[in-house]
Amino acid sequence: MLFYKSSALNFLILTFLLVSASSLVRAQDSAQVAEAYFLRGYESQQKGLDSLAMLDYDTAIRFKADNATYHTFKGIVASNIATRHVSFKDSAWAFFSQAVALDSSDGFIYFSRASAAYRFMDFDSAKLDYSRAIKHTKERQPLHGCYLNRGLAQMQSQELDSAMMDFREAAELMPERAEVYRYMALVFQRQGKDEKEMECYQQILNIAPDDPITWHNIAALKNRNGDYKTAIDIFDKLIEEPTPDADMLFLGRAWAYMQIQNFEKAKNDLDTAIQIYPQNPMAYFYLAHWHVAQEDKEKTCIALRKAIELGYTQQHGAAAERLYEQLCN
Repeated sequence: MLFYKSSALNFLILTFLLVSASSLVRAQDSAQVAEAYFLRGYESQQKGLDSLAMLDYDTAIRFKADNATYHTFKGIVASNIATRHVSFKDSAWAFFSQAVALDSSDGFIYFSRASAAYRFMDFDSAKLDYSRAIKHTKERQPLHGCYLNRGLAQMQSQELDSAMMDFREAAELMPERAEVYRYMALVFQRQGKDEKEMECYQQILNIAPDDPITWHNIAALKNRNGDYKTAIDIFDKLIEEPTPDADMLFLGRAWAYMQIQNFEKAKNDLDTAIQIYPQNPMAYFYLAHWHVAQEDKEKTCIALRKAIELGYTQQHGAAAERLYEQLCN
């Protein structure tokens, strides 16, 4: 999720550089004291120290209760804590509501509340607040973030055409940002528009020619289109470089090898993928397909059961269960 930056927040962060710790003692009026506590809380929040941040935001509000920004950041921290302790969720909404009551024209407040709603998978509320944020936001970068994140919420609601409209708005605002084209590619993939998906990948490569995620996605697209030789060539190059998702690269290449009936190389890649990450359910689903090709029903069923046990259905759909029912019951 992109972080929304308002000019007011940038001013406060800059001010932090000018406020020493001793200003908490030297400050002569409540506004200065509140600002100093807020900025110290913001520093704690950036370090992931949510409890300390909450204490300082509380103190800032005690000195200046009519500052909407203070209530907003208290809501952000409360929503972070609520991911671990759900009892904080209602408090987060209350803090955001107080911020809106103080300043209903600040797009950052709506963006922050929308992002909290998204985190809790309340996508309808997220879309509404992203829309409010768009209405009250003028600066290019935060507006880009509003459209991008509303598009993501639209995708979660399976409103793909609406998501694409938002992504196009985001791309028009900041065409130099590659991530929006990645999301557009995902929409086109779900719609089965392979040529449009490839155009998005080309846009990313124009910005970042060596981006490994994009090349991985292109290789996967080549696999889906039956261009297995090109897919293997791309996977070969990607595997040469260390990467956190190396298991997925070996799985992609294994699938391509299976389709061209090079079962020895496919098995080597499957074994390597499982060795790298033995908890990946997709590895065992692919292994089941390999055993199908070897006409080994017993090992096919063992692999399918392992894939299902590791959560294949939750992550990728019911294909493993359907194949198991077809072959093993």
